[in-house]
Amino acid sequence: MLGPSQAKTLAMLAFMAFFILDAITSGLRADCDGVGEPDVVVRACTSIIERGQPESVENCAKPYLHRGDAHRRKRNFDAAIVDYAKVIEVCPNLAKFYDRRGAAYLQKGELNRAIVDFAKARESRSFKYLVQTWVHAEAHRKRGISYREKGEIRRALYDFNKAIELYPKYAVGFSDRGVAHEMMDQRDKAIADFRMAVEIDPDDKTGSAGLARLGAAR
Repeated sequence: MLGPSQAKTLAMLAFMAFFILDAITSGLRADCDGVGEPDVVVRACTSIIERGQPESVENCAKPYLHRGDAHRRKRNFDAAIVDYAKVIEVCPNLAKFYDRRGAAYLQKGELNRAIVDFAKARESRSFKYLVQTWVHAEAHRKRGISYREKGEIRRALYDFNKAIELYPKYAVGFSDRGVAHEMMDQRDKAIADFRMAVEIDPDDKTGSAGLARLGAAR
């Protein structure tokens, strides 16, 4: 049986331990949520995952998402794909997660798998309509890039057109479509797209380079 002073000491130690643990966990979450050095993010997110603390469904997926992003920044695409797959398992109806994995496949050079994921991103449901409009446009654009890299230019143009339809002020959508038109020797259409891209975003390098390449820079 503990005496009053011993019980008070144990209570204080437990109280201190709680705050120390909370501070450690908060620090890990901050590092995991951040966009700092990829190695720091990977270590912090891995620690949170290994602790197995109960979280909401959405928060449970976040460490895998952020770790996947960090792996992709390190060009460790296989590890990124594994983490994104876990996120998709938990939250299968959010387009942005298919889009992330599709981007990893695209960077890895697995174009067919990238195309499948970008298609799923386009079809996924979400309550955040405006965000999802951009995500769906980005999914079309990236799938278009995948088709363009495979030499399937007409399919690429379809996706670039859909991206611009969804998000009309999409500079990179115009510049990517301009490249596709240029590949098809459609010079006037390419110039029009490159000019629109630069008009929307004067810093669009693809548009500026395309205009210079076609002798249409102003």
